[in-house]
Amino acid sequence: MNEIRESPSASLPSAPSRPGGHFHGHRVEQQGVRALFPLDRAVFHVMNEAYVEGAQGGYMEPWEFPTGLTVKDFCVALGIRGGITECHDTGDGKWKKGQTFLPGDSRAEKKLEEVGWVAGRGFNSKPVWVVVQD
Repeated sequence: MNEIRESPSASLPSAPSRPGGHFHGHRVEQQGVRALFPLDRAVFHVMNEAYVEGAQGGYMEPWEFPTGLTVKDFCVALGIRGGITECHDTGDGKWKKGQTFLPGDSRAEKKLEEVGWVAGRGFNSKPVWVVVQD
């Protein structure tokens, strides 16, 4: 007997409406398409040097990334061609320089979690602050 069964997903709520498209060559969510994100994620505040210096033209964008990505893949996903430098917010508008990763650096092949950017950063503790080297 051929009986038609309702799909289990038919009872799920509708996905929120989101624009689809591309960002630096990577596909972003499409309207009506659901996404499942890894549980091991961290929040990264990506900024330029002008932001750190408090100058005009500064920008800071928060991003959520899976910590299983490599530093290289992180940079590629954001369209970063130069390197990145981790910064630590010491308060009062002051920053302490952390580790730097440059294109072609063998350390950029390490996973985010292997360089200390572990799951939960930005959720349970301070986010990872990185400066883009243009």
